[in-house]
Amino acid sequence: MLDEGLMQIVPKDIKDDGTAMTSIGLMDVVKSSFDFPFDDGMMVSTEIFMMTPLVSDCPKCLSTRKDGVVFRTNHGEIVACRVCNKFVKIVNEENEGEEE
Repeated sequence: MLDEGLMQIVPKDIKDDGTAMTSIGLMDVVKSSFDFPFDDGMMVSTEIFMMTPLVSDCPKCLSTRKDGVVFRTNHGEIVACRVCNKFVKIVNEENEGEEE
């Protein structure tokens, strides 16, 4: 049996309608849990509550194309940039000292 928390996606898998092709087939990413790979390690069991279009430059590759989405999750906001195909954690200064 596949544990949903073990599913991984990359930004280019995510469509504007909120669906993504995963190892178990096409699914709605909102209200689903994924493991997100970052340079400093894996963010596991991340539940996506909301998805909005990316309206600013990518903080990783600095692309001005704004081709991606922003996820609101149980771990904060995550940018999914389709230009560099990377996820970027957004650190809010007010939440910086808090632990979950």
